[in-house]
Parts: sequence; structure tokens; C-alpha cells
Amino acid sequence: FNSLNREQLDEKDGEIQRIELAGDVIKVIQDNKETSLYVGKAQISDAAGNLQVVLSNDFIGAKNPSTDDYGTRYPLSIVQNDRNVFYFDGDKGVIVQSSPNGQFPISKYGKVSTFLRLKDASLDNVFACYDDKNGEYVITVDYLEDDQYTMIFCENCWDDVECVIGQLKRVVR
Repeated sequence: FNSLNREQLDEKDGEIQRIELAGDVIKVIQDNKETSLYVGKAQISDAAGNLQVVLSNDFIGAKNPSTDDYGTRYPLSIVQNDRNVFYFDGDKGVIVQSSPNGQFPISKYGKVSTFLRLKDASLDNVFACYDDKNGEYVITVDYLEDDQYTMIFCENCWDDVECVIGQLKRVVR
């Protein structure tokens, strides 16, 4: 097997948890870092030092590690919708939305203390999905004590979900 070209990622950023294609960008999410690899594009700087994106003959063009140190150890929390990728950074206790404009901790929309508490909790797993019909990121935290907590994010707002005898009930906060 002879690959088209390859890029080495920094080992200090941890293991690769997931690779997602978001538009023309390959997003590589490691334990402590997210790196964008531009497909068929390179970055050059002009005389003023501004970065410009140009076409490249290489399959993997520019490599752009995020300036933020967000990543995840929970690959099942990683969900893509169009050009956005969402995931839980358990080390920092935040939910991150990675978009073409960069990364933003969407847990800041009213759930800071909830996710900070999860940072220190004994978590068995964290898994998520994206509800295309309602435009919602749904995340469930599975504690080691057989307890689960589900939250829904939509339009800069979080809702909690309670499970009562097998039925889900949305609790708007």
C-alpha cells in the first residue's frame, strides 16, 4: 500500500479518537487536541502575513492544529452534523462544538457547573447522537453506578431529559 501523502500528529496530544470529514476538512480528534487537515488545499501567507488558502496537488494540504487544547477520551461522544463536530472533553469538563469558525465550548450556555462536575466523576461511558429532524445534539453520560444523565442541546440552550419507567420526558430548564 502506498499512501498519497501523510501527516504526523504530535504524540503529546494523545491517541486519535476519531477522524471525521467535515466538508473539505478532515478533523482529527485526539485526547487533548483537534487538528484540521485540508483536503487538496494549502495555506500560504501573503506579504502582510495573512494566511490564504490555495489549491494544492497533495491530497492532504495544510495541517492546522487548533490553538485550543480541546479533545476527548470518549469517542462515542463525537457526533458530526454537516460541517460541525460535537464532543465531550472530560479533562476540561466541557462540550465542544467545532465549526469552520473554530471551537467553542457550548456547555457555557447554562451548563458550566454540570459539565465541570462530570470532569471529576467516575464515568463508564459518554455517548451522543445528532437528531437531524429537530436539529439537536443529544448526549448521555453513563456513570459507573449504573446511573445515566441525558441532555439535549439546541439553539444555544440545554434541556435535561428524565427517564421515567422507560419513557423519556423532556425537562426544560
